[in-house]
Amino acid sequence: MSSYRFCRTDDVALLVEAYNRCYRVHFGGLPELTVADFKAEIRRINLWCSSCMVAVADREPIAVLLAGKRDDASLIHRIGVHPDHQRRGHGRHLLDSLGAKLAILGPPRMVAEVPADWTAARGFLEACGYARERDYVDFERSARSPTTAGGAEEMLVPVTVDELVRTGALDPAAPRCWERAHRTLLNLRAELPGLAVATDRVEAFLLYRDTDPLEIVALGAAGAAGLDTLPGLLIDRAAGSAARGARMRRVATEEVPFEVLERCGFRPAGRWIGYAAQARPG
Repeated sequence: MSSYRFCRTDDVALLVEAYNRCYRVHFGGLPELTVADFKAEIRRINLWCSSCMVAVADREPIAVLLAGKRDDASLIHRIGVHPDHQRRGHGRHLLDSLGAKLAILGPPRMVAEVPADWTAARGFLEACGYARERDYVDFERSARSPTTAGGAEEMLVPVTVDELVRTGALDPAAPRCWERAHRTLLNLRAELPGLAVATDRVEAFLLYRDTDPLEIVALGAAGAAGLDTLPGLLIDRAAGSAARGARMRRVATEEVPFEVLERCGFRPAGRWIGYAAQARPG
């Protein structure tokens, strides 16, 4: 006999065990989740323990649902069923239970982002009432020599998340994926270096992680003219003289026009589908 329950903040160790046993087991190269990792995700993407669920049979986790929660939506972050217990309705029951809870407590909007080639996962979500809402593309480029943009280089300045928010350059309504959404940027404000081209306003900006390859977290410009040359300048300066490669994950064309990234030397490297559903009472 299996049982299902929502979790509490003191269930983090159980959720980590359930993730490694029921989700990670399906992906051979996926690193093992630790309690420290889970707590970091609480802070970064607002994982919400009381929205997470575990199914148990014979005192062993057999299914897990990890979900995030923000004011406007809840994220289905990870859902997995142990191989010995698949096709018995456990995953559907977890999703339905969370939906019934959110229909009462809110927010009623539920979202998920999955790789386009995960046909089984996509079929599962669609069977559970999720509709395709937005497409995302991963972009990558190889290392290359930095470009120049004339006098614009003299207007390059460091910038912080808080400064971009204060000046209105960082649009909270921009359709970014959950892992780079406005709330995520605020959560990571102390960790994200930034560059901007500034006049009497922010003409263009870049937030990034100083990794190899360079990880672009947010990119924007005040107008269409700024999108022509300034993003490439910012990315090249952040990459530095080592001319590292760069990548930007799960980009919607409404966030950054794809042709802008392609002019900067980027090419598509993967596709994601954003799904959404409205929570329904049980």
